Amino acid sequence: MTRHYLRLAHPGSPWAHVLGSASALTWPAVPRTDTGPVRRGVSGERDTHFLARLLERLPRASGTVRADPYFALLDQVLLDHYISAAEADALIALAAQLDLSRADAVRLHHEYLSALAHAAKADGIVTPSERRELDLVAALLGLGLTAVEAALASGDAPRHPSASGGFRLQPGDLVVFTGEMEGGRETWEERARQAGYVPHGNITKRVRLLVAADPDSMSGKARKARAYGIPIVTPDAFARMSPVREAKRG
Repeated sequence: MTRHYLRLAHPGSPWAHVLGSASALTWPAVPRTDTGPVRRGVSGERDTHFLARLLERLPRASGTVRADPYFALLDQVLLDHYISAAEADALIALAAQLDLSRADAVRLHHEYLSALAHAAKADGIVTPSERRELDLVAALLGLGLTAVEAALASGDAPRHPSASGGFRLQPGDLVVFTGEMEGGRETWEERARQAGYVPHGNITKRVRLLVAADPDSMSGKARKARAYGIPIVTPDAFARMSPVREAKRG
């Protein structure tokens, strides 16, 4: 429709003088008020760590805390080394369901980090990439700068075996892609095939992973994946998980 009107106006546009007048206008001054800005939707929570949104209730005895479901969700959330607003909401909702206080969550985060450190030390050496991942996980979980050093120094085995970052894709797993991705979705689907996974068109309960250009996407696929508890990761995270990238380097 716009092209049609531009074609009718050729060769000269009838609004040129209007544009000239508009460019000479001064933007009116907006009076200052004491009213603070209001953010919309989940974006308003992005600058607040999710731990700060947990209730300050008395911590429970360690033996009474249901840690396994929380660790399982952490495994999913931390797959792409990023906690989206939707994932933060899911962690808060699960903490409330499990009746976890902020202190309980902090303790579980330390235990999760310790389990990852224990796994990194299992072969007798902590590589630079493993150390970077531990530092990143500590930051994402709201732990202090000394948390990684303490976790690496601890000789204790993990109290909860599930706190091990245990999510792994297996050959034949179904993977769904959504959103506009660099290189096109077909390129990423081919990468999945080369890694032994099976690209799938829709979300079902058999799908193991959703790769989304926007981890906070509210698309139908993303909403369905969250309802089924299917992890959602970025393309970059999928590239790190895929053995294809390593094979190309060799």
